[in-house]
Amino acid sequence: MLKNNDIRLITHLRNNSRKKITRIAREERIPATTIYDKLRAHEKNFVKKHTTLLDFQKLGLNAKAHIAIRVDRPSREDLRKYLLEHPNINSLYQVNTGHDFLAECVFKDAMQQREFIEAVEAQNAELTIYNEIQELRKEDFLKGRAFKGADVRWQMTR
Repeated sequence: MLKNNDIRLITHLRNNSRKKITRIAREERIPATTIYDKLRAHEKNFVKKHTTLLDFQKLGLNAKAHIAIRVDRPSREDLRKYLLEHPNINSLYQVNTGHDFLAECVFKDAMQQREFIEAVEAQNAELTIYNEIQELRKEDFLKGRAFKGADVRWQMTR
């Protein structure tokens, strides 16, 4: 279970992973060495990586879809390899909802998306396609909004 101070540190980093330790220390009124030590411990224990989130539309990738994919068992491994290497897949998950995979995909346009769909369907796969209309919330867990003024431990166990 994380303590409130740890949650507040993570919240700072989730909002801006490049925020200086000295600034966090000043805002939280905790010594910078303590913040540094906690950060290093958290990196070893549960921080996967520090990364940059992209605005795909500004990169010219205007079609975004979440695609649930079901494929027969003999074709599953070949399709898995294909999906893992495909450049338009941002995230890929193995799921257990009657489908085998869930892919978050980004495409230049609807034509490029159609070509991807046809290529996957050619591998005897059934697809359920959810075109993203508007992103309402993403990468927002532990960014402060849900925990302001709340007992974080209580929130974390619910």
